[in-house]
Amino acid sequence: DVPTLELLHRLVTSRELSHLLIIGAYRSKEVSVGHPLRLLVDDLQTSQNIRQIALEPLDQGSVTQLVATALHREPAEVSQLSDMLYHKAQGNPFFTNELLRLLYKEGAIALEKSSGKWNWDLDATRLAEVSSDVVEFMVDSLRELQPETQNVLKLAACIGGTFDLHLLAAVYQHSIVDTAAALMPALKQH
Repeated sequence: DVPTLELLHRLVTSRELSHLLIIGAYRSKEVSVGHPLRLLVDDLQTSQNIRQIALEPLDQGSVTQLVATALHREPAEVSQLSDMLYHKAQGNPFFTNELLRLLYKEGAIALEKSSGKWNWDLDATRLAEVSSDVVEFMVDSLRELQPETQNVLKLAACIGGTFDLHLLAAVYQHSIVDTAAALMPALKQH
């Protein structure tokens, strides 16, 4: 938002501050030429020491390593599962983690208590039904929540990226306890 961008501009251009490192992230596809963030970065780049690092999707080997680490297995053991996840998420690390979470939630990935090892069902139909679009996937995930939880999330989104529970309760016109209870399923989901 504009006030945050103004604060960043003041911090970066302040002569009183030294040894300050600010790390920001944004989706380049969502920041067009006239976007306030693009204008700020362009303005600061001419006068400040700003370095931009473009992050690309994970390669297939990195996805395999991520899955192997998550499941405490060797990369060779998870190759089929990681291949399926790579092709579905196209190397998007957030989406890959969300797909792993979904498979766990659905019981396709489970911890075998007797051996202490993670096992999985390679039934490709589980992933075939999931959208390949991360936004659509997240929207579908939100649609699974109860209507009151969806309503509280809509109100919270109107407040902004961060919010105070007291303010959310006032906007929701319910007690703090009821607001927290309505919000809890979304918190448990992620």
